[in-house]
Amino acid sequence: WGGKVAAQVLSLKTAILASDGAAGVEAMSGTVSKLLEGIATRVGEIDVQVSKLAGEVSSTKTKLSEWEEKMVLLGSAQDKAVNAMNSANLVRQDLAGVHKVRQQTYDDHHATFEDDVASLARSAAAVATINTKVDAVVASCA
Repeated sequence: WGGKVAAQVLSLKTAILASDGAAGVEAMSGTVSKLLEGIATRVGEIDVQVSKLAGEVSSTKTKLSEWEEKMVLLGSAQDKAVNAMNSANLVRQDLAGVHKVRQQTYDDHHATFEDDVASLARSAAAVATINTKVDAVVASCA
């Protein structure tokens, strides 16, 4: 487009230098009219491009807003997932603590259980022996 304007300006300069009254003014007027038409055409083209770019900017801003909203939602979802994971971890730790206490209680009682069973077996045998002797005494009295 620049070459076209330069040619028209050169034509205008030539017309001014060669002006010889009314014919020169007529030539200059025609060249100026062509320049104005070219400028008007270019302004129209620029307006079309500006409108197109404004639409693209608007579309890009809308998309940016949508992506920002999605990022917030994803951040919230991530926070919820981390909270759920931490809650599950606390439950797991609590259950592990309960299991540890129960295991320790079992270990403590199991260690003495064998001795208690043997002691109770001796006591039961002694009671059985005493019962047998009492039954024998009662039978001898009868």
